[in-house]
Order: sequence, then structure tokens, then C-alpha cells
Amino acid sequence: MKVTYVTMAGNEEAHAAYESALQAVRARLGHTHPNMIGGKPLPSAMPVFEDLSPTDPSILVGSFPLAGAEVVANALGEG
Repeated sequence: MKVTYVTMAGNEEAHAAYESALQAVRARLGHTHPNMIGGKPLPSAMPVFEDLSPTDPSILVGSFPLAGAEVVANALGEG
């Protein structure tokens, strides 16, 4: 994993990249997202749960399907 720290003051390229990424993330807030295994969406008939922002519970991060034991075993390569 690579972590990079950037000082935003006076760094217009980093500031523009940050603003672009922020806009992309905000556009996806509140959507229903599938479970993913191997980079592929997994169809699910399971109920979904809502995930709220821990810093602002009025923000719905997204809704995600619950996963049963079979899905978890598949994700871990045991299924």
C-alpha cells in the first residue's frame, strides 16, 4: 500500500485532483452497491443495510446487501 501526503496550499494540481475525486465520491453517496467478489458484482436477493457516515450520521454513504455464509465462503475461496 502506498500512502502519500500532500500539502494542498499552493499545489493547484493536487487541489484539482482532490476536488475531482471528491466530486466523484459525492456522486456515489446514497446509492445501493452490490457485494463484490474478485472485482465482479455479485447478484443478491438478500436485504440491504444502510451505512451512515460516522462523522455525520445524516449522510447516507450507501446501502449494501447482507451476505450469508455461502457468499463469505466464496469470497474467502472456500466455496
